[in-house]
Amino acid sequence: MRHVIRLVLALAVGGYMLLDGVYAHLNDRYIGGPPGLWAVLVKFAGIDPRSYTMNDIFVFFGICWLGAILFYLFQRRTAILGMAIASLWYVPLGAILSLVIIGSYVRAAPRKA
Repeated sequence: MRHVIRLVLALAVGGYMLLDGVYAHLNDRYIGGPPGLWAVLVKFAGIDPRSYTMNDIFVFFGICWLGAILFYLFQRRTAILGMAIASLWYVPLGAILSLVIIGSYVRAAPRKA
């Protein structure tokens, strides 16, 4: 069941990031309207949240998430974990779903006596 949850959440984050980035390129705005809390972190890093660079970052992350899903399906189970860690900046939704994914790995880790 953990595997299905991880795949669904990874598809939600990656698919939305890819869709939002492509949508922003075509319409000069994001799907949900104004940028979310992630924009504060991006501005702090010196990137304009409404720039084409940021749109490209969304497309890139979306493609990476989808690639991580493929790696996961081919038994490279930590690919989704890596993308979850790399997407913690995408506050609030991406970070929340990423934390759930990370938590599923921590919970599944073997316990030492």
